[in-house]
Amino acid sequence: MSFPIGYLMWWATTWSALGATNGIGPHYYLPLLAPLAVLAASSLDRLARVHRFLPGVALVACIAIAVPSLGPKIEEQRVVNFIHDQVAGSLPPRMPTPAVVIVRDGDDSQYVAVPHQFLADDVQLHQRILYAAPRGGPEHLLASALPGRRLFRLNLREARRSDELFGPYGTITELHTTRARRLRVRQSITNTSDHPNVVAYVGDTTRTVDTHSARGRTYTVDWLVGPSADGGAMPISSDQLLTLGAAFSDDGNPETAERWEERVSIGPVADQVEAQTPGYEWRYVQFPNGRLWLQAPVGDTLAIDAVPSP
Repeated sequence: MSFPIGYLMWWATTWSALGATNGIGPHYYLPLLAPLAVLAASSLDRLARVHRFLPGVALVACIAIAVPSLGPKIEEQRVVNFIHDQVAGSLPPRMPTPAVVIVRDGDDSQYVAVPHQFLADDVQLHQRILYAAPRGGPEHLLASALPGRRLFRLNLREARRSDELFGPYGTITELHTTRARRLRVRQSITNTSDHPNVVAYVGDTTRTVDTHSARGRTYTVDWLVGPSADGGAMPISSDQLLTLGAAFSDDGNPETAERWEERVSIGPVADQVEAQTPGYEWRYVQFPNGRLWLQAPVGDTLAIDAVPSP
């Protein structure tokens, strides 16, 4: 009883619960395997003393009980293998180091290890590649928290190609952090559609760029941001994912347009503002039956750069 009692309050069981129903049980059951094996061997030895055929009967019964549960366990392992292969296929074979990799596989999280237990950091954070949880707005703070490391984002929900929106998924992007009293955030826009109206926007602020555009035309739009509205800057008062986008339409309405966006981690640091680029890339795509937001590369249409402004 010492093993289950000793492991009863182990906090890591919240990680183990994922897939435990079809697995071998929560991880805190594993220390029981050794004593159970000894007890099973002792039981078979005692049965053999009673009758030499009884151990064989007991083994056949154990196999008959165990075999029906193998299917779910094998299927669970296939899922684990798929997750591992997706991550391995998204990372370059020679990762520049030392590095920090933000791992995103869904919404903001405090943990990397669900369901990527194989991306574990040592407790002293000394390993060549560290893995960080996706936190959204505050992600720009990683550069100053871990100086001297190159910063990357592994986004397992983003399509690898702009022309294959529904997979395969998994992209790796190197990130750059810029801090200054004020930043000039530049949008480089290329009209890759056949729509004449081009609108640039940041947050809820829009700017009409062209009403007679054509495919292939390029535009540059600058926005000034800072920790306050001094100098006409757009105030950034908290950590956030700032949306910068370009919309192409026939009527100039961004709500009904095809849209390309980057969502940039940005926030105030002391009396300065800090941004991490490029941002998370999204597309608002029109389909015959409606519209849908998808995570996909937007570099052919929209590029974001942040530089210090006087």
